[in-house]
Amino acid sequence: MRATARSARSIARFSPLLSDLGPNVAEFDLRALHAALDAERRRRTLSWAALARELGMGASTLRGLGGRPSAEGDGVLRMLAWLGVPAARFVRQARA
Repeated sequence: MRATARSARSIARFSPLLSDLGPNVAEFDLRALHAALDAERRRRTLSWAALARELGMGASTLRGLGGRPSAEGDGVLRMLAWLGVPAARFVRQARA
């Protein structure tokens, strides 16, 4: 089974549980993570392709991160480690 299919089933299985949590749910801000990656990438004068090689992921995955509703957890952890920042920096209160 492909990881994306497995991830989609996991999300589908837990979505009803998450919707019951109401307005107190926090969201991970992928747009802010993408902006931080882009800023640091530029500071280090790296292309998206070079950064992708460092992180072991596809350049298109990184370039499109800011427009996605979700991302793979292991990839996000690699990005956070590369940036040297805690995940809490990108957590915000969910919109009601």
